[in-house]
Amino acid sequence: MGRVFSGEVASLILRKVGEKSSLEPGNQAWNVEVFSDVLRKLLGSSSIIVERLILKGLFSKLGLDFIEKEGYRLPDYIKELRESGY
Repeated sequence: MGRVFSGEVASLILRKVGEKSSLEPGNQAWNVEVFSDVLRKLLGSSSIIVERLILKGLFSKLGLDFIEKEGYRLPDYIKELRESGY
């Protein structure tokens, strides 16, 4: 997330996620739906842009091409990645 936000903003978002969930980022079971929900509440419609930037970075690190799908949000892409073995 450091590539999308400054350290302070990233810390704020992660703190808000922590308030909504008892799980810490980095925990394998960390809930991406909670993260997406917090982004939407903090950023409104701009959250879609931020999610896209995060996803592009993630797909790039995995050596995959990011293909935007209509109606998909961050949790949908993460679910597909997990089901594909990533």
